[in-house]
Amino acid sequence: MKALKIFGITPGHSQQSKIVYYLSLYGKNDEVDVLVTDMDSSGSGLSYKAWASLVDGYCKVDNFSKASDVYERMITKEGLSHAKRKQESSVWHIVPRVELKIRF
Repeated sequence: MKALKIFGITPGHSQQSKIVYYLSLYGKNDEVDVLVTDMDSSGSGLSYKAWASLVDGYCKVDNFSKASDVYERMITKEGLSHAKRKQESSVWHIVPRVELKIRF
C-alpha cells in the first residue's frame, strides 16, 4: 500500500477485494488494519466486495474470530442495512455460525 500511496494511486473496488483477501488469507492483520484505515481516511472506504473478501480470507484459514470481528466492524462502520445487503454473498451466511462457535 505504501507504494500505491507514493504514486497517488487508490485501489478500485476490484483491487480492494483482491488485496484484502490475500492479506487476510496470509494473516497480515496489521496490513489489513492499515488498509482499512487508509481507505476510510481517503473517504472511499471498503466496497461491499472487499468486506466479503476480507471475511472469506479469514474463514478460509479458520480464523473465525477475526472473521467475526471484521463482520462486526463492518456493521459498526456501514450500518446494519449494509450488512443485510451483503447477505447476497454466500460468505455472509457463514458469519452467524462463526459467531456461535466463538461464543459457545
